Amino acid sequence: MNDDDILFADEEDDSINETQKNKPWKIILVDDEKEIHEVTTLALNNFNYHDRELEFFSAYSGSQAKELMKEHPDAAVILLDVVMEHDDSGLEVVKFIREVLKNDMVRIVLRTGQPGKAPERQVFINFDINDYKTKNELTSERLFTSILSSLRSYKDITTIEKSKKGLRQIVEKSQSIFQNQSLEELLQESLNQFVEIVGMSEDKESTDVNCMFFLNSLQGKPELFFGGGSFVNLGKEWKDSLGESALSDLDTLSKSQEHIFTDTYILLKIYVEGKVSGGIYLEVCNNDEHRRDLLELFSQQVTAAIENYLLQESLQQADKLKKYFSPSLCERLTSHDSDEIMHSHQREITVVFLDMRNFTSFVQSTEPHEIMKVLREFHESMGKIIFKYEATLERFTGDGMMIFLGDPIVDIQHADKAIQMVVDMSKEFQRLKGKWDSLEYGLDLGIGISSGQAILGNIGFESRFDYAAIGNVTNLSARLCNSAQGGEVLLCSKFLQLLTIPIDVEKVEGLELKGVSSSQEIYRFIALKE
Repeated sequence: MNDDDILFADEEDDSINETQKNKPWKIILVDDEKEIHEVTTLALNNFNYHDRELEFFSAYSGSQAKELMKEHPDAAVILLDVVMEHDDSGLEVVKFIREVLKNDMVRIVLRTGQPGKAPERQVFINFDINDYKTKNELTSERLFTSILSSLRSYKDITTIEKSKKGLRQIVEKSQSIFQNQSLEELLQESLNQFVEIVGMSEDKESTDVNCMFFLNSLQGKPELFFGGGSFVNLGKEWKDSLGESALSDLDTLSKSQEHIFTDTYILLKIYVEGKVSGGIYLEVCNNDEHRRDLLELFSQQVTAAIENYLLQESLQQADKLKKYFSPSLCERLTSHDSDEIMHSHQREITVVFLDMRNFTSFVQSTEPHEIMKVLREFHESMGKIIFKYEATLERFTGDGMMIFLGDPIVDIQHADKAIQMVVDMSKEFQRLKGKWDSLEYGLDLGIGISSGQAILGNIGFESRFDYAAIGNVTNLSARLCNSAQGGEVLLCSKFLQLLTIPIDVEKVEGLELKGVSSSQEIYRFIALKE
């Protein structure tokens, strides 16, 4: 019985369809016998899985196989002979794929006519392969099922990886939109990020995607519109550029609870203030389920960002002082001229910077809802302590925050309160860290404290102001925080001079801070003295 008889009797399968337009699955054939290549491609000629056919690439040696894998890292399956120019050529290719190319996605099926040279159990133990077949057992039917099971596995793995990558992108893009300072900027940035998600799925430049973001009047604001692609210069007459079907769906969208996906465009609703208040229109084709999930998830983030913006603005208008200061400090400020307090002035203060360590790697390996839960726990715990000491939270910096004491109401004990506050914060963070360590989050906290003169007051523009501290004292505190290891508190000499309560410290030698004079003495806080 020859190889032709063993391998490929004519067989048919219900999954074989007509030629599809979708990108084919890449199959790499590696064997030093030309006949094996011919009969393999012949047997799988009409194979179709998920409306995608097969595209074959042939290599006749281990060295050729390595070059093909470098050229086609997106190959789904490699059918790999073991004995070629050397007895272990195929095994060397396996090591090259997994260890040199770091390609864990491609499914590797070993085919050998000499199983004695590569025993199945030994090969599976020592090499990262996915299937092992001897040539005399690989009939047409078994070849079919081997390729099918390998493609299913490859599809599942790539879907998982694509989802992980997509979620990381959603987290990054969500951070971007939440950083915008006006509603117009928020909407424009949101549209840009939607287009990037579409562009990455279709290998398009962002300027090639016809898109628009429209928002109805909210809280007395005028209707807003932003366009991209051929819609970039449209104004109030933007609806005239939509086809009849899109216009009809646009009317449906205002009454529907669901997004609308068609073969040529997507309409995503923006649900604000208890009703559909706008939408995103994207002209795209080939709407795959993975991209739908990403777009729906990101639209939720955009809705949250808009609602968050409107809520913040409403709170600002209701009581601007409460945005800047703790409730108890706000009560004390009511006896002062708040406008006068917000004007620029110079004062000695103590600045405290906090920043979590290992947060970037934590974000890359953690689900978005877990990340937000950790940030909420961190901010809430630290916020209570900030309010306890009537400190001013100037800003959040993602996984960190900047706080100062001694303003807007003069407090000559600002340094003492700062160290007591930091001690409480460190204890509270250790409590959180104990819980997070059990989940292997690997997070820790670095703190920097400095004292000195600063310029304080309102900064910003008519629609958005922040109460801020500016000066060398803030820069020094930030540099100290950046240099602090997990669990470490670094102090400047000026801060120590202002303290009236005794503490244990040790001088830090040889630490250079960017942009800070080398004469600046730096100390590590040990503990409060009894």
